[in-house]
Amino acid sequence: MESVIQSGEELLNRLIKLKEDDDLSRIGKLFRTNSNCYFYDTGTGKVVQMEQIVYELLEKFFAGKNETLIRSEELAEFLEVSAKEHLFQAPKITQLYDRGFYEKLPYQVNQNVQQVILEVTGNCNLRCEYCIYNEGYEENRNFNSENMSKETAFVAIDYLAEHGSEEVALAFYGGEPLLRFSLIKECIEYAQKVLSEKKVTYSFTTNCTLMSKEMAEYFSGIKGISILCSIDGPKYIHDEHRKDVNGKGTFDRAIKGLKNLVIAFQNNKDNVEKQLAINGVFCPPYTEEKVEEIYNFFKNLGWLPENVGIQFEPVRFGSLPVKNKQEKNKVENEFLENPMWSWGKKQYEEKALPEEEDKKSWLFLSEIENALTTIQKRYIYDIPLANYPFNACCIPGARRIYVNTKGEFLLCERIENSPNIGSIKDGINIEAIKKFYVKEYSDKSIDECKKCWAIRLCRVCYAECYNKNGIDVEEKCKVCKMIRKSVEENLKLYHEVLEKNPGKLAKLNELIMA
Repeated sequence: MESVIQSGEELLNRLIKLKEDDDLSRIGKLFRTNSNCYFYDTGTGKVVQMEQIVYELLEKFFAGKNETLIRSEELAEFLEVSAKEHLFQAPKITQLYDRGFYEKLPYQVNQNVQQVILEVTGNCNLRCEYCIYNEGYEENRNFNSENMSKETAFVAIDYLAEHGSEEVALAFYGGEPLLRFSLIKECIEYAQKVLSEKKVTYSFTTNCTLMSKEMAEYFSGIKGISILCSIDGPKYIHDEHRKDVNGKGTFDRAIKGLKNLVIAFQNNKDNVEKQLAINGVFCPPYTEEKVEEIYNFFKNLGWLPENVGIQFEPVRFGSLPVKNKQEKNKVENEFLENPMWSWGKKQYEEKALPEEEDKKSWLFLSEIENALTTIQKRYIYDIPLANYPFNACCIPGARRIYVNTKGEFLLCERIENSPNIGSIKDGINIEAIKKFYVKEYSDKSIDECKKCWAIRLCRVCYAECYNKNGIDVEEKCKVCKMIRKSVEENLKLYHEVLEKNPGKLAKLNELIMA
């Protein structure tokens, strides 16, 4: 704490000084619903309600260059309460990592690894037009014929055995992992031996086109298996961008593979520790009508169990070819309007309590749930803390390690083309972690972070802003702008639900505890 403010008058003087120093934006965020006015406080995480007259005074003060706070009885009362609640007092931030971070790092990366992801192949039997590994993304690797050897895979699993926490995860990645089904089997069997003293889960994402009955039956018997299947919706939507190497649509093959999994998972009732989920990519045109069509497709698949989770995410605009500037602008505007969000918001607000709905009715609502959960589970302090989170970045080399086909250690599967942090031969490189993913990230982010009111609710991670040279500050700033807008919308939605139907928020407690 810079100083303890005890009265409304002192707090008023602080606000005036912050504005003079152009330091007001980091303190918090004013927002309103259709019914009420609120302030989110950066330092404590508290949200306080205020009268409209106070809101309007503060709004002008925060937004206007020459605006001064007009004294009023309502404002004076609000500031007195705010002083007692320690609002508007967030300390300045000088760096993102706190004191002692470097001292704790060796333990985290040497004894607390949570997940190892094996790139079993760089090859894929599809050429999805939006995939980050297709030839149109120059900054990322292209598909290739490189395969991970059994020896490399086993050494990586040995690393997890030696450096992992009590509960660990082993994931398989590609390309298309099922091209190396035999290697995956060998890895699972080896892991069951060397990780026998740990609780282990297994996972991979597949396009399902290669999922035979035999494969499905094998996976259904693996304890702790989780499989994410890529299906984009009805045939004409799926086939538009999910094509094979010959340019043909893959819907029929993907659905056949998914059915094989569903049957196998249903037949193997002895293994309850298995999960099946669907992940789709939402492509232009970005419209609510298209969202509704995809929703109805999955809802009407009578053979798809209700406990199969379904989630979608929009493809980044600019990742698919457009004919001209006019089309580009149209797509970009549709993307920014986020029809998945608006459709899901309507469903959330209009439907009854979640427990009265079947599982598939929550399609496209995962984004809504995640947004609300972020607000619900935020840390709330009595007095402002001096330490700030490392945005949404994980502890590099601890939460997960991505092992490519060559045996190099990378941060995660989402940013393969970034500075590596070691190898199966040399082990973890703590100095590389410190340089690229701690100090450099903090030093180059601090100018933006120190003036940001959303820092404690931030979702920026390394994946959004890293390339082979390290952090891309320009790209990070673009992401930051979008996230601030998103967090503001999340705050509004949460408090709208709180006002109208607080019982709905009870479901979020289950998600937080899970």
